[in-house]
Amino acid sequence: MEKFYSSTFFIQLLTRITIPVFPVLFILISAFGSTATAQYQEEQLRQNLKQDYFSVGVLMQSRARYSIRNTGFQGGRTFQVPNVRIGVSGNLDNNFYYNALSNLVQQPALLDAYIGWRRSDALSIQGGAMKPRMSADFIPNPVSHDFVDRSRLLGMLGVRREIGIAALGELGSLSYYTGIFNGTGVQINDNNVFFVLARLETALPLANDAATLGVNASYGEVTQSPPGLIGSVDRTIVGADVRYDDQSFLLAAEYLLGSYSSVNINNSATLHGYYLTTGYYVADDILGLIRWQQWMHSEIDALEGSQITLGVKKFATSVVSIETNFDIYFPGTGEDAQYGLTLNANVLF
Repeated sequence: MEKFYSSTFFIQLLTRITIPVFPVLFILISAFGSTATAQYQEEQLRQNLKQDYFSVGVLMQSRARYSIRNTGFQGGRTFQVPNVRIGVSGNLDNNFYYNALSNLVQQPALLDAYIGWRRSDALSIQGGAMKPRMSADFIPNPVSHDFVDRSRLLGMLGVRREIGIAALGELGSLSYYTGIFNGTGVQINDNNVFFVLARLETALPLANDAATLGVNASYGEVTQSPPGLIGSVDRTIVGADVRYDDQSFLLAAEYLLGSYSSVNINNSATLHGYYLTTGYYVADDILGLIRWQQWMHSEIDALEGSQITLGVKKFATSVVSIETNFDIYFPGTGEDAQYGLTLNANVLF
């Protein structure tokens, strides 16, 4: 019998064929496009979209992951679009400023939405939804981060965006950040308690202020439970970090210790770990990276582990970068190691 297909069938077929190809095409075009043309177009973008009172920013990522042993490691074998972020920000009269940022591919889409007032370099106050400036691994945006993924420990500790009020500023070579937040992410506060945090960071007296040292602490109740715990938890996190980057050599390290109490454990549990990162600028626009990270849990051996990541970051243009990461994960229970390859393209302007 002769088969007849509707136009809807062909549209669906074309969509299934072409959509997975987009990330690869985007990466190839970014890598081999005309540099001169790109620089001209990027300058036009800045002139048209970046004004002091109203600035539009866009962050897009196209990603491919490949679990080498097909174990589902880091999502398995898949194409992803993890971020399509659009933000507006600007400075207003009488030292007020604002920032709003959303991600079109996640729920809830809200990331940042705060209003601030700047008295001087020494003091700014802002309130709303924002990224608490606590862990050094959490502060950079996805494009400015050294690797495709942040440390595993950070995800286990439950650090995320929050709604609250913060004060920040710079006092000479010392910068500070302190705030009080709901502890429920960017959702409504349903437990009527808060958590507080503080961070101090200073430039070390080395050439060109290339080195920084930071310490942080937070305490309070949060609704995002770390692994092994149920319900809201009383959380205390302390940490320290150091970074040296002189645009030829990079060295970074961070240690975090989290202590929790919850309804399903008699005593508080601790989760702590660290990462060590070293990098070398092979060329002005190519950075090679190695990171070793390890984390330990006081109650659950299965939540312990370590991971090494080899990375290359190519700054294709002033707004486009391409990253390749190779991860080897060693479970703490003695199971077989898992391997994964990630290719990531970024656009940020």
